[in-house]
Amino acid sequence: MSDFDVIVVGAGNAALAAANSAREQGAQRVLVLEKAPEKDRGGNTHYSGGLLRIAFNTGEDLRPLVPDAEDVDDGFLFEDVPSYTEDEFMADLMRVTAGKTDQTLAKILIGKSYETIRWMKDYGGIPMEPAISLSAIRVGNRVKAAPHARYAPFFRSHTLTAFTDGMEEFSPGCPRAWATG
Repeated sequence: MSDFDVIVVGAGNAALAAANSAREQGAQRVLVLEKAPEKDRGGNTHYSGGLLRIAFNTGEDLRPLVPDAEDVDDGFLFEDVPSYTEDEFMADLMRVTAGKTDQTLAKILIGKSYETIRWMKDYGGIPMEPAISLSAIRVGNRVKAAPHARYAPFFRSHTLTAFTDGMEEFSPGCPRAWATG
C-alpha cells in the first residue's frame, strides 16, 4: 500500500471527489477502496439516487451542466426554470432541519454548490441530467416546475461511473478497488 500517494476509503460522491481532487493537486497514484457490493455502491449518493441541489440565479446558469437538456428532454426549456437563490436554499435548509443548521457551514455549502457541481462536470466528467421526473409537470408541450416543488436545483449525477473511468482495477478479481497511475 505504500506505493500510493493517497488512499481513499469509500466510493460515494465525497470520496470520489476527494480522489479526483488529489489527482488535480498532483497525486500520481490514488487508490479508492469500496466495501459495498456493486449494487450498493455510492455512499449516501446511493440512497439519494444521485440527486444534488444547487443554488443558481437563472435557468441559463444550468446550460453548462446539461447543455443538451432542451434537445433530449421533450418540453424542457431553460427559460422555464425558476431561479433557486442562495437565500432560498438557506431558507429550505433551515426549514427541513427545524433551524438546527450550523449557518456558517451552510453558507459555505450553499455558496460553493454551483461551483462544486461545475467542477464535478468539467473536471470529473460527471454526466448530469435535470431530475424532471421528481417535481415537474407537463403543461401542453412544456415541462414546468410543479407548484409544490422546484425541480431545477436537483441534478442526477452518474458519479461512480464517471469518477472511476480511467482508473484500473487495483487487484484482479477485486472490483471494489480502483487505482490511477
